[in-house]
Amino acid sequence: MSNKSNLPLVQNSSPLIGLDQEVWSVVFTGFEKSTYPTRSINTYNQTLFEHNIRFVPLEADNIELCYYILDPTNTVRSIVYPTPDNPVEAVDLINIISSLDSSKESTILDSQLEDFTRLSNNPYCPNVNRVVGEYVLGNPANVDPYLLDFVIYAFALINPDGTFSVYSNRYLEDLANLRVFKPELKVILAIGGWAADGFSDAALTPTSRFAFAREAQKWVIKLL
Repeated sequence: MSNKSNLPLVQNSSPLIGLDQEVWSVVFTGFEKSTYPTRSINTYNQTLFEHNIRFVPLEADNIELCYYILDPTNTVRSIVYPTPDNPVEAVDLINIISSLDSSKESTILDSQLEDFTRLSNNPYCPNVNRVVGEYVLGNPANVDPYLLDFVIYAFALINPDGTFSVYSNRYLEDLANLRVFKPELKVILAIGGWAADGFSDAALTPTSRFAFAREAQKWVIKLL
């Protein structure tokens, strides 16, 4: 999710010697030198520097280990969380920034590109384009709209009178408001959930089916 960053050291880091003034930044937080020695930090710094990206390591043992990706206005555009099984390499950060900034050239190899686009070579589906989405069961604060084509809010429930209700109207509105950052983002309201009631009654008669459709239309209009 995009928001103005209050991260320290981004404004007060060393002068951008050898870098353009309008640069992207990667702020690495929560690491300990025992886990990430100086040599590794220097490797990140040098590799990102060669791609005109500023690297800001912020050593601390009381905050979460992650990489904040900031655009030239110091707006957080993405957050990447490494794990022991999936470490984050400098090239991964470069490719994420490349996907967010069309002016940067991706470093993905041609052989990797073939793997990423294998679906488009399916002779039965020659025009397939990859679509990325996720579903949200609660607070959408960690949803990054720039990385998604669609997002699903789960769930709306069918009340006995045929109306819909959601667990949190605020969370649903927050999810819909992500279109401020990415207008083409599709926000989908999922109805039901495991063992949910109301579907049989909603489908029972022409009148109940019409009422269900009208209620769905009302929620679509509400979220426009």
